[in-house]
Amino acid sequence: MECSFIDCNLSNGNKTNTTFKEVSLRHSKMMGLRFDTCNSFLVDFIFLDCLLDMGSFAGMELKKQKFTDCKLIGIDFSDSKLPLAVFDNCDMNKAIFSNSDLSKVNYSTTFNITLNPKENKLPAHRFI
Repeated sequence: MECSFIDCNLSNGNKTNTTFKEVSLRHSKMMGLRFDTCNSFLVDFIFLDCLLDMGSFAGMELKKQKFTDCKLIGIDFSDSKLPLAVFDNCDMNKAIFSNSDLSKVNYSTTFNITLNPKENKLPAHRFI
């Protein structure tokens, strides 16, 4: 709680029942991490320039989560709620979104993202 991880390699670690509150992760490698097994109460991360490939946030509510300059290749966001989350300049190639609430997500600078509007709740766009 209330800590920072900088230049760490936490790949494939066991995060079962771990609490992440006000945690900043910067320039770190966390491949294959199952964040969906951590304690979901008051989850609060900030990710900056992190490698999160092949991990999972499935079924989590990630309110106002920030991902900046991250690689999220093959990450699983199935059944996730992401109210006001921000994905800034993130590579989301092969990221999994199924039954995800993305209605208020800012992913305008994200690349390699594929979203199926029939399987996910997406922002309403107005065309002029």
